[in-house]
Amino acid sequence: MNKTHYFLLLKRISLVVLIYTLCRVVFCLINWGNYAGVTFFELGTAFLRGFLFDLAAVLLINAVVMVLSTLPFPFVSRHPYQARLSIFYQCLNIPFLILNIINAGYFRLSGKQITPTQGPEIEVTAPAQVWALASEYWYVSLLALMVSLFLVWYHPTHFRLKSGRTISPAWAGLSAFLLVAVSVLFFALMVRTNPLPPGQQRATRATHLENLARNAAFNLLSRLYDRSVARLDRKKVAESE
Repeated sequence: MNKTHYFLLLKRISLVVLIYTLCRVVFCLINWGNYAGVTFFELGTAFLRGFLFDLAAVLLINAVVMVLSTLPFPFVSRHPYQARLSIFYQCLNIPFLILNIINAGYFRLSGKQITPTQGPEIEVTAPAQVWALASEYWYVSLLALMVSLFLVWYHPTHFRLKSGRTISPAWAGLSAFLLVAVSVLFFALMVRTNPLPPGQQRATRATHLENLARNAAFNLLSRLYDRSVARLDRKKVAESE
């Protein structure tokens, strides 16, 4: 493998981060009534914070793609492998992109984000809310489809990967490990420093900006992370007793 593998991976990750930013723009426009009075500086700060949330979610979601893109084997440079990896990359990211778009309509409908923090409440009210979201905010489904097609149309395709100076298998394996380790540690740091807010919050300018900064994918992953950590803590306590 050579440096072009990393350039291709960087283009793939950058494209998803860009689309996450577009999802935030959609969230802001659909819920513009909550942000009509905020200043440009506050919006800019929310988008900058949102970039960190986006990056943390995208890196964790695409950790497997990073490994598969930097494997120290010759077949990684072959077109059939890259074509399958491209399909896997799209199938992995599209559900989270759709979740972010639908979250914008759900927030306008209910005043809450789609996260597991609501627990059973989602299960009780979901059928009526889904029908209202589909009938009154049909354009949200259209936007979700457009975002998915954007990733399919503009995702970086396979190009010449055999040119240039090759990287030793040892360094390639080490880089794959470091990419995944940094992604997991960065996500864990973001979760620790930005815990999930409570399910019920008083609507203020600060909470509206916080909802703009966070994306549904990060909230979902952070909730799963918190549950995993809590499960491990309970297991340790049980073993110590």
